[in-house]
Amino acid sequence: MKTVGLIAEYNPFHNGHKYHMEEAKKLTNADYVVVVMSGDFTQRGCPAIMDKFVRAHMALAEGADLVIELPAVYATASAEYFALGAVSILDRLGCVDALVFGSESWDSCSFNQIAEFLVNEPEPYQAILKEKLSLGLSYPSARIQALQESCSVPKTELGMLLTEPNNILALEYLKALKKLDSSIAPFAIKRMGSYYYEEKITSAYSSATSIRKALLQNRIPLTALRSQIPENSFPIFCRALESIPPISLDDFSGYGAYALLSHETELEDIFDIDPFLANRIRKNMEQYTSLSAFADLLKTKAYTHTRITRALCHLLLQIKTADMEYYINHGICSYARVLGFRKASSPLLSAIKKASSLPLITKPAKAYSLLDATALAMLNLDLYASRVYHSATKRGMAYDEYATPFLLLK
Repeated sequence: MKTVGLIAEYNPFHNGHKYHMEEAKKLTNADYVVVVMSGDFTQRGCPAIMDKFVRAHMALAEGADLVIELPAVYATASAEYFALGAVSILDRLGCVDALVFGSESWDSCSFNQIAEFLVNEPEPYQAILKEKLSLGLSYPSARIQALQESCSVPKTELGMLLTEPNNILALEYLKALKKLDSSIAPFAIKRMGSYYYEEKITSAYSSATSIRKALLQNRIPLTALRSQIPENSFPIFCRALESIPPISLDDFSGYGAYALLSHETELEDIFDIDPFLANRIRKNMEQYTSLSAFADLLKTKAYTHTRITRALCHLLLQIKTADMEYYINHGICSYARVLGFRKASSPLLSAIKKASSLPLITKPAKAYSLLDATALAMLNLDLYASRVYHSATKRGMAYDEYATPFLLLK
């Protein structure tokens, strides 16, 4: 039995994701597909446009066998932590043979060389990186320049490989596999269709960014997206958004104002908020009108819009730097929360139960008898994130994830 792992947000699930899933099975000759998927908040620091169970349902309808939630502390973090959290889950399941990810321009030799270099971080590289950051460069820009001055991979190639979003994640997946000394084999598939940040619907393989924009800003009818969403999952997509309109960052602006006021003196404790950013936030709080407008106001050459929204998301969810450090030093992820499963794939679940070093959580209420204090704290954060998310929906504070069963497809 062969199993391939995928790491995704599916925000929302579209044709490109279906292609990725199908090609991953072909490339690895896999019998089963395990997906580690972000929960209700994503790596950009924004809420998903539809909740995690809907997105898991779409993935299962299109061929996934098991969908596991990536804990919020990693799902909302930078590419490095996002990758480390997701890869650690796949690794500890004990039966995942391969990891397949998308890439704009895959060169296995160069990527492996860069990944090995960054896992070790030689002192000259660290010194140059520190210098570039002190000049006010953003971390991604500083890292590229530091690598160009200290790594043997050609400068032009480095610039190309490390500026595309899927390439950046690909590199972090390789780093995570190396750090964990994992036996999982990495494979890359060239990204299909539109550019990752493309904001217009342009082809059958349009980006998730363009689909979200079409829903949130252009307010196009759901039927106009029939060409973008795979056939089996399109009805799920429509039912969900007809019931609860797509969620956006500014649906949490009131919550954000409260979080800023209540944590004004403790901003430096929040993950991704350093002293400089904390002071910038305090100086501009009187100009706060919404989360998106505040992120626009705060961004600088050194702090990108995504970095700001990610930091504000951590403030919303009360994710602290000390928490992240503690989790990293205590097993990274200590459970696998099941969002959905195909009943026909029961041999996969049996294999995981035999090989996994992680307890599988199918019902949060039963987690208290399975998890230690560290794992419970991380799970409680996931449950809290879902309650925050649903505070912006018509379910409001009445949402109770303890009463929400995992999905079981026949």
